[in-house]
Amino acid sequence: MEQLKLISMQQPRFGHHQPYCEYRRIKLFTRLRAACPGLHVMPRLTYRDIEDLFPDLTSWSCSKADANRQMFAFLKNTYYHLTTLEINSEYQLVAIPLHEYLGEASNLVHLRAPEVFINIEDLQVHLTAQQTTRGALWACSRLETLHISIQDRFDKKNSTRQHSFSRALFTYLATVCPKLVDVYVSYSTLTFEMESGFCQLSKLKNLRSLQLKTARPERVTELDLWWTSASSLSRRKLWSSPMEMLKVEATLAKMRMSNEAKAPIAFVFGGFFSEEEVLEKGLCSDQSHIDIDNVVRECHLLSTVDLLDSMLKAKENGSDVQCWPDLEIWSLIKSGQFPAPVQVDLIEKLRPGIRCKRSIYCDLAE
Repeated sequence: MEQLKLISMQQPRFGHHQPYCEYRRIKLFTRLRAACPGLHVMPRLTYRDIEDLFPDLTSWSCSKADANRQMFAFLKNTYYHLTTLEINSEYQLVAIPLHEYLGEASNLVHLRAPEVFINIEDLQVHLTAQQTTRGALWACSRLETLHISIQDRFDKKNSTRQHSFSRALFTYLATVCPKLVDVYVSYSTLTFEMESGFCQLSKLKNLRSLQLKTARPERVTELDLWWTSASSLSRRKLWSSPMEMLKVEATLAKMRMSNEAKAPIAFVFGGFFSEEEVLEKGLCSDQSHIDIDNVVRECHLLSTVDLLDSMLKAKENGSDVQCWPDLEIWSLIKSGQFPAPVQVDLIEKLRPGIRCKRSIYCDLAE
């Protein structure tokens, strides 16, 4: 046996016999270690004696009661080779230590923490006027599975900031975690218009499952997602009229002429650390090989415009190249009291053969 999950452990009613209970607990784990020498997955345990009993763990799962700074410090110092981390908690105090841990978890491959809300401000590679400290860049460039929630503190009615923060998120994931295969992100103000930089995720060449949960996904249109269309979809089927392509070109021209696109990178992203400074300050593992200057450039609106321009030219020339060639699951999920997938027909039109979930009860974050 290599994997064992403890779903729950019942506490005895006689609380005054705590030393005896501790003895029985250690005896149980010792027997497991002896009976299963190949065990490398042992979730939902406290870590007082795990280091001695299970030195080869590669997977860690915890609940709200165990997720704290002490746990992350233990994982960082003891299980630096950890490849899988699962956090079954929506405890808000977990977000900051998790973000800091990801700045050093260079071996992590799977992160499943769908109820943990990381601040979008911590994923920005530049300092805003309201920020005095900068979060670490994630060092987990090998990450393949990412299930996470995002939150922010800005005015929800400010569409410009919605686009800016959405673009920051998409660019961060595509640049810092280029090997992502399975993505589930919940972010209430996430947008999918061309200005939002959703196209940055086209750089995820290995993507197979993409599930995005937001408050208003029904607003997305075919003119926002044209670049996701299958290579087998002819230009005639993609554009129902020549006016639609002209609308896309007009939107790109407007984006290119906007003040945000014209602003110098040094102005928009002033104060970011150089790669040498990040490594020196310990903000990012030198094993991640992340080009910070590239992250900054890609977050600029002009980078999104250039990327969409190149995709549009490829579509016009009948190129067979398409984003996400291995994509199997794609869902846009409307959050709220009764969450449900939306725009299923649009997705099926753009990507025939994609499996779209029509019910929220189909294991969103498997």
